Amino acid sequence: MKYEFFKSPVHGIGCQATEDIKMNETINIEPMIELEANSLGQHSKIRNYVWGSSKKKNTVYLINGLGSYCNHNIESNLVIEIDEENLMCEYKAKKDIKQGEELFVNYGKNWFEKRKQPDIVKQIKKHTKIKPIRMFKIH
Repeated sequence: MKYEFFKSPVHGIGCQATEDIKMNETINIEPMIELEANSLGQHSKIRNYVWGSSKKKNTVYLINGLGSYCNHNIESNLVIEIDEENLMCEYKAKKDIKQGEELFVNYGKNWFEKRKQPDIVKQIKKHTKIKPIRMFKIH
């Protein structure tokens, strides 16, 4: 495995590279668990770890491994490809990553809008040239 969990200086548990990883290299393919968004409690902490479906209404995914433990950074170093039919999520390096470097994803503006954090939403809109994946979308 090209990553390991560690105590992140950013927040809680994070993921860091266990070896040098080249741009576009697959880091891992993680399985996902499909859940009904309405089945999650309104204030459930699990809502911080689910990703919204782009194809199914009221559907979210709990992605194992990197999907649950990567911290946010506007300048993420990972690209994510979600396969909803096969319940798998592939993580690739967006740029070269050095051994020991923390792995980051961009949670996207929707995640911060739901948590009423407008300053971060503005930063994401200003900084992100392409629309970030609708990560952690809560219906």
